Amino acid sequence: MKTRSINSKLIIDTISNGGYFFLRFLSNIILYALFLDTFDIDNYGVYIFFYSLIFQLDFLKSGFSVSLERYIPITNSSSSRSNLISIVSLYYLLIGALISLSLFIIKEYSLINFLSVVQNRDYVNSIILFAPLLFYLSTFSNALRGFKDFRTENFINSIFLFVEIIVIIGLLNLKVPLEYFLYYIFSIISIRHVVHLIILIKNHGFSFSQIKINNSLYQFNKIKNFSLWNFVISINGAVQNQLDKTLVIIFLSPSALAIYYGVMQFVKFYTILVGIINSAIIPYFSKSLKGVNNEKFNFYLTKGTQINIFLGSSISLLLILNIKKIFEIISKVYLIDYIEIFIISLIIQAFVSSRAFVNKLHISKGSEVRTLAIISTANSIIFPILLFTLSKFYDVEGAIVSSAIANLIIFPCWLFFVLKSSNYSYKKFISKITSQWFKVCLVFMPILMFNYFLKIDNYLIIVAETLIIILILVAQDFYNKDSSIISLIKQTKI
Repeated sequence: MKTRSINSKLIIDTISNGGYFFLRFLSNIILYALFLDTFDIDNYGVYIFFYSLIFQLDFLKSGFSVSLERYIPITNSSSSRSNLISIVSLYYLLIGALISLSLFIIKEYSLINFLSVVQNRDYVNSIILFAPLLFYLSTFSNALRGFKDFRTENFINSIFLFVEIIVIIGLLNLKVPLEYFLYYIFSIISIRHVVHLIILIKNHGFSFSQIKINNSLYQFNKIKNFSLWNFVISINGAVQNQLDKTLVIIFLSPSALAIYYGVMQFVKFYTILVGIINSAIIPYFSKSLKGVNNEKFNFYLTKGTQINIFLGSSISLLLILNIKKIFEIISKVYLIDYIEIFIISLIIQAFVSSRAFVNKLHISKGSEVRTLAIISTANSIIFPILLFTLSKFYDVEGAIVSSAIANLIIFPCWLFFVLKSSNYSYKKFISKITSQWFKVCLVFMPILMFNYFLKIDNYLIIVAETLIIILILVAQDFYNKDSSIISLIKQTKI
């Protein structure tokens, strides 16, 4: 009964994470279209750079974020958890203060030319003002995930997401200069984090009065090695998903960044989706995987990978089916010429992202973290080189596909070293991936080929096709019975 209850909570929390992700994704698309309608593409590219800059630097705290998710569930006393959270918050505050100080020096002495070309320095000033506060308060949002309180976090996040959209639409209608937007957005995010802190205190026993220096230092020593390797792992994610925008604006231009940002929101859709599917894995599996043998670990690996591939591939192909109309709606003519490179990049990313669940399992167990860190480091070195080289020869198209190619190059190394650690056959792993993709492609390919050869462009027809495909996939899953997604979830006891 307890196992069934935990399984249902994991499923509900994952659905909750997915619901918020789709709301966030939809809001990004809507705001992207509104900004392009209101401002010229060069100014919007500059705004994207500064808006994303503070989030690009999130990787500096990501190692400790994962530690909160892993160690809060296996830390028994309220006092110990409070000290664990407090020492991480102080680290975050230090990082935020260093970012503000660095940007202040860069701005005052014009050390980086790009910052000086922006006539109004409010972009930089807003980051200098808010970085310490945002970094410090984000600790409490990360801690909520460690307590498995995903639903509360996502509910609060959804409310503030609507507030953010309403405020931005109001600013657009009032014709507020673009450089002032960040002050409003960062204020909303800060208030959201404060609400998370209140929930943490009220529902999960966090208390500033329980914080003791010696206990906090003890908690820091307990997590520092684990956090270090996860920080190294996160560098690759940061380079490909956050710092890529800085690289694009350096190697290309602000207008190129606006195009790149629009297309890559959809290219990264699969990767982010898989991340959402796996987002509750660490806090839920940390206890059950502690000291588990390879046989049980590989059971989780097989079932979880099948679930990931089936859901991820289905949604990715649905996106490909609808992408032309989506691009037309959100950007008019700006993104239409990039449909082919989008499809190529998405398919490659979808194939290599099959490793995401396995990585989460190893992190939950606390195993092979060093191996994952080394592979991620290699990936983060390859990606900028590819982005520079491909963008030089193929402009924005080269920048778009560079992340997918970097992941594809490193994939064989991951197969050999990571799967070997639990004696899992890489042939079996690839077989599981391809069999799931084959089942999904059997459903999609006839309709995709039909649309391609008959030049189907009617949106109502495409919507009808999408609904038909979803019904077929549900029926296919029900018919499979023992190998269905629902059956796999029921078998994956935690």
